[in-house]
Amino acid sequence: MSYCNAMYKWLVRITWTTAGLFAAVLILVVGNGRAHPETHVGRASAIFAATSPQTLFEVLADHEGVAERRKDVDRVERLDDRDGHPVFRETSAYGDEIEFVILEEVPNTRMVVEIGNADALGFGGTWTWELAPDGQGSRVVVTEEGQIPGLIMRGVYWMFASPTGTIEAELTLLGRHLQDPPVVTIMSAQ
Repeated sequence: MSYCNAMYKWLVRITWTTAGLFAAVLILVVGNGRAHPETHVGRASAIFAATSPQTLFEVLADHEGVAERRKDVDRVERLDDRDGHPVFRETSAYGDEIEFVILEEVPNTRMVVEIGNADALGFGGTWTWELAPDGQGSRVVVTEEGQIPGLIMRGVYWMFASPTGTIEAELTLLGRHLQDPPVVTIMSAQ
């Protein structure tokens, strides 16, 4: 057998193996996406022992200050209101942009935020923050109600993330900023 024939067979084998692995991964991801619903809900609570609801709300309501407390956000821009609601665009350190519409703000008590460019991102939903006094600090309950319509994106999400993963990360970053590490409890994830 000549060197060219052996090299050709090796390249064909590598090509088919690669194509087969790609197809298997794609089938796995799409199957995982089909196995999970388009919508999900995650809920977690956190106790901030030394931070009042007022201070916590002030930090949460400082939408333009997000870039100062989160290293993954490069900048935040105020956009025109949408249906009377304030809109902010966060640009990540990688250049990704996500818009947030502030649907509701009840000082020191509640905030509801919705993803404003869900069609462009392939996912959307709302985060509801509920704040209450707890001793000298605060109790916060965060509920994520998300939608991921695309099978591939949904499959990847459920392989590598959870409905409470982002909530836990955000509460931890918030605690770091406030110098008041929270005690986080997962309430539900479905």
